[in-house]
Amino acid sequence: MNGGTTDIDVATNDRALGSLIEDPRLVVSINEAAALLGVSRSFAYELARRGELQVVQLGRRQVVPKHVLLQLVGLSIKNETFKIDAPK
Repeated sequence: MNGGTTDIDVATNDRALGSLIEDPRLVVSINEAAALLGVSRSFAYELARRGELQVVQLGRRQVVPKHVLLQLVGLSIKNETFKIDAPK
């Protein structure tokens, strides 16, 4: 394994991103965020604990706002269109 992204990974990520964009919910569970980001559930919870993955507390549940996931991958929502932000 060379550590690079394969065509299959890109296609899977594109489908996941498309489903995230089309989903009417404003937040997703940490488990769903982990799957969308391609990391393990335990790592997603670790990122949330360290403050690297912004979460919102709703009662006893921790959820991740959709815009946070999009920002993590360099996208932002603006008037229902998506713009790729230039790296800083």
